[in-house]
Formats: sequence, C-alpha cells, structure tokens
Amino acid sequence: MAQGLRGDPGGILGLLTLLGQHEEAVEYDLIRLGLRLEDLGTNRLSWRDLVVIVNQTLILERPESALVRSVAGEVAEWDIHAYMLAGIYDSLAWLVWAKSEDAQQPVPVGMPQPLPRPGAAKDEGGPKLSMDEVKAWLVARNPHQHQGG
Repeated sequence: MAQGLRGDPGGILGLLTLLGQHEEAVEYDLIRLGLRLEDLGTNRLSWRDLVVIVNQTLILERPESALVRSVAGEVAEWDIHAYMLAGIYDSLAWLVWAKSEDAQQPVPVGMPQPLPRPGAAKDEGGPKLSMDEVKAWLVARNPHQHQGG
C-alpha cells in the first residue's frame, strides 16, 4: 500500500481517513475550485483528482486553504513574511523602549513583550525569581566579588 504524507496511509484509505477528520475543510476547498465532494468518483472529480488536490494543497501549505488551516491550526496563518515582520516589530519596540526613561532605571521596567507567535508556548506566571533572590544567588556563587557592597 502507498505511504501518504507525514506517515499517514496513502491512496484511497488515506483520503477516507483525511475526509473523516477534515471533511468540511476539504469540501470548502473543492467548492472554491468549482467542485463538490458529491462529484467524487465521477469524470468531474476522480479519486486521483482528489489525491492530487489534497496532496498539493498540503505540500504547498497555502494559508488560504481551509484544509491547511484545519490540519495545521493557527500556525498555518503565518508565513515567513509574517514571522519576519513580527521580528522587526519586536526589534523596533525594544529599541524605542531602550531609549525610554523606564529602561534607564536601576531595575529596568516595562520592557516590551514579543508579539505572540502562533504555536509558541505562552509564558505562565512571569519571573520565577525576585530581584533579591537573583542577587542572593549571585552573591552565593561568587562571594568575593560582592564583598562590601
């Protein structure tokens, strides 16, 4: 039996599995092409046609595809350009903050958070150590450097 994408079963069995999980998304993409699932198995839409459409949709990872969004989730909505723009945004926000009075404080405050990326783990709970705990840890690691201060 043929192997499908990402280790899934290939051929008609793979299509049936995919349709069982993402039928509405596949149908939407077919409607955009002027086709319907009810055409499957006819000259209008052969099983081979559906294999080609599904495989190429997943390989190309087009964000406008309902199937790609259904399979990949929110990650599908970001292409390389979106990630690059988010990086530029984060850099500019940090540069503006770095020139602010908040950044010049002995303990800088208000540092901007990076723009959330899809699929990235959310930071839960903020800093794990207080500033006093960090100082105590540093003194314990190198007591000679911190004497008299």
